[in-house]
This record gives sequence, structure tokens and C-alpha cells, in this order.
Amino acid sequence: MGKQTKTNTEFSNAGFLAKQRRIIMNTMKMFVLTLAIAITLSGSARADEEYTVGNYNIAQMTEEGITKKPPMFIDDVKQLRGELRLYLLESKTDLKEVNNLISSGALEAQMSYNESGKTVQAALSLYKTVTCKKSGTYQLKYAETSPNGCTVEKTQYYLRVPITLGKDRDLSIGIEPDYIWLIEEK
Repeated sequence: MGKQTKTNTEFSNAGFLAKQRRIIMNTMKMFVLTLAIAITLSGSARADEEYTVGNYNIAQMTEEGITKKPPMFIDDVKQLRGELRLYLLESKTDLKEVNNLISSGALEAQMSYNESGKTVQAALSLYKTVTCKKSGTYQLKYAETSPNGCTVEKTQYYLRVPITLGKDRDLSIGIEPDYIWLIEEK
């Protein structure tokens, strides 16, 4: 059988559709940016911190009028196979409060698919990495104790979210309506 080739019309249609997708994506990004600016200007929320960690941009926002410091500060972000780890800076995080907020359902995570506009709830849990002298490293839930015989050298706490971020997927974590953290890949 002969080799199939695309006609000029098929190439034109593919190029046109790709251009339309880019226009739609840019329009959606502008809409979200405009909405964020409008909310900020209306006084209902303000961006307390905007920073970059590795390949991720993070915006931490607090509802206007809230004087209490946020219960956590995301210090590092790591994408592993099928899960995102948001490492918390202990000096700016109340670990017991974060654990209680997760347990009560007050601290929630949601992934947004920017291209389609779809959002889905994402599971959120508090974990720790415990490094023991001589016996290795362990990933444990927040409340779990270190293994017997472990002399702890280092402990890192993180939020575990079983998602994969990408160019069209962002994560928001919130304690409605007081605090919101937005995480996106650069």
C-alpha cells in the first residue's frame, strides 16, 4: 500500500487549531490574572508572599482583615512519581494546627486544569521524612513515631498531595476564606 500523506488542508487545519488553542490559553490566563487583580483591589484578599522555589511559583494570600499569621509556609516543592511534596519551613509552621486543619477538613487542596477549566479535589496529608543515624531514612505520617533504635539526625515535614503538576495544571490549597496558597509550575 502507498504511504499516506497529509494534504495542505490538513496541515492548515492543524496549524489553525494550534493557534486557536494558544489564543484561548492566553485569554484564560489573562482572565485569571484580571480576576486576581480585581479581588486584590476590592480588598477581599492580598498576596502576602509571592516567591519561586525551584521550578514552581507560589503565591500565599490572606483574606483582608486577618491579622493572625498563616499556619504554614511552603519552603520547597518536589514532584515525585505521582505525588507532589510541599516541604514546610518549621520555624514558620504550626505543625499541630496544620495536622488538625487537615483532619477536620478545613485545609483542602484542589487541582485546576487550565485548558479545560475543570477542577478536582486532591487528597492532602501531613508527612515527615526522618533520617536516622545508621538505619536510614523513613517516610512517616505526621503522628507516627520513629522506628525503634532510630537516633534521629534530621526531620523534614511536608504536605503530600497525590497529583502531578504540569504546564496546564495548578494546585490551590486553602483554609476558606482566610488563607490560600497557589502553586504552579514555571
